[in-house]
Amino acid sequence: NYLVSVEGGTMVEITPRRVTVVADEVSRRGGVENPPLTYTFDGRGLYKSDTLSGALTTTATKNSPKGDYSVKQGDLGANDRNYMITFREGVLRVLDDGGVTPQPQPNPQPQPQQPSQTPTGTLPNDGVLTS
Repeated sequence: NYLVSVEGGTMVEITPRRVTVVADEVSRRGGVENPPLTYTFDGRGLYKSDTLSGALTTTATKNSPKGDYSVKQGDLGANDRNYMITFREGVLRVLDDGGVTPQPQPNPQPQPQQPSQTPTGTLPNDGVLTS
């Protein structure tokens, strides 16, 4: 993203530095806010005191049930033209439900009762049922 003119009229292009950003794996209990989503660099990283703008994202919320949720790049580094970023997702692990009450499920429709299987008829004097 730079063009430099050197003596003699030769043009040199400086290409963005390749960096690999790795989302850190984090965990939390259920029912609490997500911890900060952080990252490290695999390899050389950024030049001197450079930083990346933007933030990582996840679909996990305070009320998410127990499970693993991807940590994605979001807009991290989206406007940093000095770097060509390769990104590796991380995981945010919700360890338990933290006492979060699950959403109530609809009650199933009541089933019609089966007709009674009790025999009907009259009893003669001998006590044997006839229909």
